[in-house]
Amino acid sequence: MAAATSISLGLPTYNGAAHLKQSIDSVLDQDYPHVELIVMDGGSADGTRELLESYGSHPRLHWESEPDLGQSHAINKALARAKGDLFYWVNSDDYLEPGCLRRVAEEAGRHRADVYIGKWRKFEDATGETTGIKGTDIKATTEATILAGMIGQGVFYRTETFRALGGVREDFHCAMDVALWTQFLVSTGLDGVHVFDALISHFRQHPASKTGSQAARFRQEINWLHADLFRALDAPDFLQERLRGSTDLDLPPVDWQPGPHLGLAVGL
Repeated sequence: MAAATSISLGLPTYNGAAHLKQSIDSVLDQDYPHVELIVMDGGSADGTRELLESYGSHPRLHWESEPDLGQSHAINKALARAKGDLFYWVNSDDYLEPGCLRRVAEEAGRHRADVYIGKWRKFEDATGETTGIKGTDIKATTEATILAGMIGQGVFYRTETFRALGGVREDFHCAMDVALWTQFLVSTGLDGVHVFDALISHFRQHPASKTGSQAARFRQEINWLHADLFRALDAPDFLQERLRGSTDLDLPPVDWQPGPHLGLAVGL
């Protein structure tokens, strides 16, 4: 009998105590036993450490609280400690659907893939109102999926795949998930992706969230990423110029490693 799929979850947080307990409990209360939660707190001063200490020596929970370089750095620190077959990160203001990790493990047991993608729910923090149930924007081709430039929540990578991609970019502060997804698509393509119809996470919309307060930075990072990819693939100058003109970020280029599945730049 094959060994059960183990799952590691990273939880980056900084001064997020208001919603942190719900996020942590949504993982620790899952009905699937082969799970570890790794909380990386950036040295919060809002009672986060005291909350973490209240869990005592919970066997599924590992945490540390010290200054870091931001959310992406915290995710990579969790990744370095992860022991599970799959890795996922949950934000401190979001939470998981009950029973979802068992479903993910079942999918991994039936389908060998590098990435497993479920669905996520958006809701308004102030009212609890659901504003959408969404999945990742998968198009007919890898190229079209790359240009869609969007990856939602509910995305589990094989830990070895996540590490082979180098973790998330620490100079990306908003669209680090899109950057990771794009690198995966460029190197591996859609054949490594398994999509299934199950609700994984609940995404909280509130004024202080990054998606609400830093929307312009999200778009700039995605445009910069596509501009760098077009440069690497020697796309026509007018395409490169269009994207370069829509971002003022100056970041180190990506070490793109396109697989044979990827079409010519002109096809993008």
